[in-house]
Amino acid sequence: MGPQGKKAPDGKTGAGAKQRKRKTSDAGSEAGSAISFEISQSEGNTFRSMGMYKKAIDSYTRALSVKPKHKAVLMSRSQCYQQIGDNALALEDANRIVAEDQTSAQGLLQKADVYYQMGQFEYALVLYHRGHKFRPEIQGFRLGIQKSKEAIENSIGEDVGIRLEKKGDLSFFIEEQKTPSKRKDALQRKQQQPNRQQTTHNGKTQQTKRKTRTPKDRDKKTVRQLLGQLYEDVTYLEALLHESEKTSKTRTTEQVTDLATECLDYLDSRTEFWQQQQPTFSRQQERNNRSARLYLETMKRKKEKKKRTDPTKWIIAKADETEEALNNKDYAECMDTADRVLKELEKYSEAEVPRKKEFLGNFHSFMGIACLETGSYEEAARHHRIDYNVAKELESEQQVVRAMDNLGSTYAKMGRHREASKIFKDRLLLTSSAIEEAWLYHDLGRCHLEMGNNYDALECGEKSMNAAEKAKDEIWKLNATIVVSEAQLNLGDTDKALKSFEEALALSRALRSSTAEQAIVKVIRTIRDKDESNGLDSEDEKQSTEHSLNDDKEQHNEDKQLTTIYDEEYNDNEDKKLTTTRDKEDNDNEDKQLTTIYDEEYNDNEDKKLTTTRDKEDNDNEDKQLTTIHTTKNIMTMKIRS
Repeated sequence: MGPQGKKAPDGKTGAGAKQRKRKTSDAGSEAGSAISFEISQSEGNTFRSMGMYKKAIDSYTRALSVKPKHKAVLMSRSQCYQQIGDNALALEDANRIVAEDQTSAQGLLQKADVYYQMGQFEYALVLYHRGHKFRPEIQGFRLGIQKSKEAIENSIGEDVGIRLEKKGDLSFFIEEQKTPSKRKDALQRKQQQPNRQQTTHNGKTQQTKRKTRTPKDRDKKTVRQLLGQLYEDVTYLEALLHESEKTSKTRTTEQVTDLATECLDYLDSRTEFWQQQQPTFSRQQERNNRSARLYLETMKRKKEKKKRTDPTKWIIAKADETEEALNNKDYAECMDTADRVLKELEKYSEAEVPRKKEFLGNFHSFMGIACLETGSYEEAARHHRIDYNVAKELESEQQVVRAMDNLGSTYAKMGRHREASKIFKDRLLLTSSAIEEAWLYHDLGRCHLEMGNNYDALECGEKSMNAAEKAKDEIWKLNATIVVSEAQLNLGDTDKALKSFEEALALSRALRSSTAEQAIVKVIRTIRDKDESNGLDSEDEKQSTEHSLNDDKEQHNEDKQLTTIYDEEYNDNEDKKLTTTRDKEDNDNEDKQLTTIYDEEYNDNEDKKLTTTRDKEDNDNEDKQLTTIHTTKNIMTMKIRS
């Protein structure tokens, strides 16, 4: 921060330059928001085309944070949610589209598709008809009407052509039509009647409502196929109700009857839903397929146990299977296999499996990558931290590098950019090629952009560009140029940002990346429109803005130097504290050792004293015994002589 009275190049005060800088920064922030939206939308479209729906959802969410009501992005995110099976969030986005424009054909079609996927075929049919009324030329509405009708027919059956006829005695209906007020009064009186009272064992009365069950007229075979193992519960509850009807009515039996009725009603509703969602024959086919699949998996595991004579060979074979599943994007299979191997590894000692720690790190790495791809970020970070700790314990640089790369990417994905930047800085010390420096400086610059450290982001972007040029990699050069452009735009240096974006545009055209080219063109147009509207064309204002940016840069460098000095002092103090603590610990250990030695010596002396005392006592006892024996002998001799 320069002094307030400092003169600008045009002769005006620094305060005026700051006001112009504030206008420039506001324009830059608006342009930056537009750029962020375009880039996030393009990333989402790319991830979606690759089938990476979780990552696409994250990109679309960032784009919607800038423009919350953008219909195209809402539509894309809703379809991604639908692909991963999260129908509730998919319906929420579709509702937001329809709320903005009730005649939106794509919004109605998406909402109807979500309802159909949720099994609510009647709602879907209504929406398909509504959309077909507005846009009859769209084939999706016609197909939706057809498949909804088929689903409803599968659940309730076909129309058998029954028609009501005016035959028989209809006088009852005529009387009811003549006296509607009497029927209304009777209904009101019935509703006003109090509920049946029941006397309890203490003489008090309470009102209860009896629950009755109307049995459904269904084929037992169909119900058994739909419910599966739950059908046994249905038969038990129905028998319980039948028995309770025969016994005397008590409070306990009525409570049991109410609970049984509730359970049976719930199972009836589930049966209707499952029959509506999927026809019986296809459920049976699916159950048969599942049973066959479980049988094959069981037999496969039994064979594996028989063949598992050498655990190391079995683990290596499983590592190949896990890696193949990961490459094929079968993340569920990858996690299942890795989890099973990790549990088996716990049973073996390092003597049985000499490379146990190396295998542990590898399979935790597999688990972390699969969890990251499926959106379980906390689990991914946990597995990568374990891999990192194991690699440090083994002192294996290759495994340390792998773990740091994965852990840094996971932290960045979780939004923990400060921790990610620390990992990337440590990782830069282990680089072995220019291409590694290019992508590491790029990711570090991205973290600084997210944290608002625009000068650091600019520095990292420039280093990434230099490394990409050394490696002759045009793709990473394009990525680094975009980081530099965004940092310059956030700092308010519009002219340099435009030049950088134009360089990125030329690179994208050379690489024939239409998605990147379109996004960059939109950003350049947005920046130029902002410049024209703010009128930043005069040379004096440009020089003033550049002067303010230079002052800020100098202040940033001074702050950075001070921060480095403070960090060094802090590290020195920490080292001193650690040294003092270690000295204290060493002294404590020495004192403990001396105390132990003194205790041992004291115990030895005590033992010697006790031994000596015992020896003396034993000698005294022996002397007494000998004296007694001699005395007895003398007495006996004297008696004999006498």
